[in-house]
Amino acid sequence: MQAKDPLTTENKTLKDVLLILTLTAVIYIPFLGLPGWDGNEPVRVIVAKGMLNTGEWMIPMLHGKPYFTKPPLMNWLIAASGRLFGTVNELTSRLPSVFTVFVTGLAVYFLTFRWLSKKGRLFAALATLSMVGLIQKGRTAEIDSLFILLSVLSLLVWINGYLTQWKPVVLWSVSLALVGIGFLTKGPQVPAYFYLTVFAYLLIRKRVSFFFSRSHLAGIFVFILVFAVYLSFVLQRISVHEYVNMWIGEITQRAATRHFSFLEHFLEYPFRVLLTFMPWTLFILPLITVKDLRKKAAEIFRNELIVFSLIMIIVNLPIYWLLPNARVRYFLPAGPFAAIITAGLFE
Repeated sequence: MQAKDPLTTENKTLKDVLLILTLTAVIYIPFLGLPGWDGNEPVRVIVAKGMLNTGEWMIPMLHGKPYFTKPPLMNWLIAASGRLFGTVNELTSRLPSVFTVFVTGLAVYFLTFRWLSKKGRLFAALATLSMVGLIQKGRTAEIDSLFILLSVLSLLVWINGYLTQWKPVVLWSVSLALVGIGFLTKGPQVPAYFYLTVFAYLLIRKRVSFFFSRSHLAGIFVFILVFAVYLSFVLQRISVHEYVNMWIGEITQRAATRHFSFLEHFLEYPFRVLLTFMPWTLFILPLITVKDLRKKAAEIFRNELIVFSLIMIIVNLPIYWLLPNARVRYFLPAGPFAAIITAGLFE
């Protein structure tokens, strides 16, 4: 059997990366600066402009008061983009989201190479970039695209390290360092995605002892270190009690019923998720209608990455499905994992 030419392999990888970059540019760049700021965009922009004007990067300020409702990582990126291009406007404030979506596509492409073929992982990356929900958020100056990237990256790094048998202390430390950085994006949601998925996977694989290990404690220490740097600045302005109560208030506020009843939310949410992951959720239709395809599709669950992806979706969906008024965007980190499963079907 003839060995593969490394140069040829590198050229093919480069072509794939250029294709991912091209699709990102085609989908996300056109007319990016035309719509006026909407939703939560003005808040992100005001905070970022304040960082540039005052030089205070660690404590976000909104209308002259400390703003702790959302951590500052996305504000840093918007401010950095404004400094790079000389102004913070609709275009420059949204470019960080476009960049993070592109990096998410690259993460899906490169961190699935042991379990998907080159065509399969390219398919997964392109499917990630072209999902309706990710397109909507990837063209805004909001935190969702960065939240998606860090949720996906922490989980894909962990499963890669686990299945390729990294040293446990390295595995937990690197993964939880990413989770700590993710906390600086949207607070507790990134740790929640990580721990629900990882614990469920280890429980199913009967490796719960790996979860309750000293190596995991070392990883938790790394997470605390990352978080403590930010918290040390926060505690200069408010107490621990106030900070904890702020997050409790944020979570309970999400659980309060507002515009529609819980029953309406319960019935509508799965369909909203399916629409958000379009057009790739259409792959479900032939699985429902073609019996032979269903039998063959069962084979993909011999693929450990696909099993992990399926667990990620199954254990996290009920949290938002059963939480009244939970937005579909909260579940967007599941999109790239749905793309990985779809790539398995494609193969």
